[in-house]
Amino acid sequence: MDLIKVYPSGRVTATQRRKDYSPKRIDTQYPTLTDEGEFLLGQVKGSGIEKVLQDVESRKPLGSSNLSNLHREKTIPRGRHGITSKGRRTLVEGCTLLQEMYGRDRLSFLTLTLPDRSSACSSTEWTYAVKLLRQSLVKELKKHNLPAHLIGCVEIQPKRFERDGGLPLHLHIVMVGRHRNGAWLICPEVFTRLWHNAIDVATGINTEDIEWNAAANVQRVKKSASGYIGKYVSKGSKEVAKVIASGQGESLPHHWYVCTRNLLILIKKATFLLAGEQASNFFDYLMDNIEKTLCFHKWVEIQMSEGFKAKVAWYGQLKVSLGSILCEIAA
Repeated sequence: MDLIKVYPSGRVTATQRRKDYSPKRIDTQYPTLTDEGEFLLGQVKGSGIEKVLQDVESRKPLGSSNLSNLHREKTIPRGRHGITSKGRRTLVEGCTLLQEMYGRDRLSFLTLTLPDRSSACSSTEWTYAVKLLRQSLVKELKKHNLPAHLIGCVEIQPKRFERDGGLPLHLHIVMVGRHRNGAWLICPEVFTRLWHNAIDVATGINTEDIEWNAAANVQRVKKSASGYIGKYVSKGSKEVAKVIASGQGESLPHHWYVCTRNLLILIKKATFLLAGEQASNFFDYLMDNIEKTLCFHKWVEIQMSEGFKAKVAWYGQLKVSLGSILCEIAA
């Protein structure tokens, strides 16, 4: 393994770098796929589409599809599988980084929900409302000179879904809520107002007559920010399957997590990358000191056509700091 990534949470991944190669071009009696677009465009302009279709039909290789039938396979709409593995990793790394940078005692955990009569908003409306809320929260954080970092996830409320139907959603967000040793700067009433405004604008419906007092709840993070978020992410796929089975898959959100761009950049910068000989030495050290350095580890294998399984990647969780491992290797 000669490509190692160590993430802020201590998660480690190892892969083999792709080797550079230049595949030989296969000469055929017909234009290549890249050239064929320009070739057909010229023919269409000169002879018309019907003539071109007849020509292609007469010279197509045995077993190939008609040009008129070529189309992309219908893809599953975004969001139908719940949160992606990349989304889960982003949530864990983002929450870990916020806690390391600013301290657990400065983090706020915000939960937003939809009142009963406004829980029927479409997936497009929900996505737009979350976007508006994110923009409003960033402005509010900047107004108080707080770091403009947000990260959170969407959760389906299973009990409310089974009781009332519809698609009741929760939005959980982690952010910095106060300065060091200072008071909490954004009160629940402000969160409620921003959320209420975002829903009204996204749905185009005035919801002043709906009770919004219980729509926002904010608490300080007492243990682990990533643990708070992880609790809701872990049960997501089962609830998504229930919604799809009920015939309401069209209402599922397109995005199951939210993260500001500046925090994504910080996550990338905080991810330690090793390549080549350094990566090989690091990986060998981990394998020689598994009990000392790792909480767990696992190989990723694929079934080969020849009948055997090939190890293509590896991942694990460090139990000691990255710096201590690098010092041991250098010593």
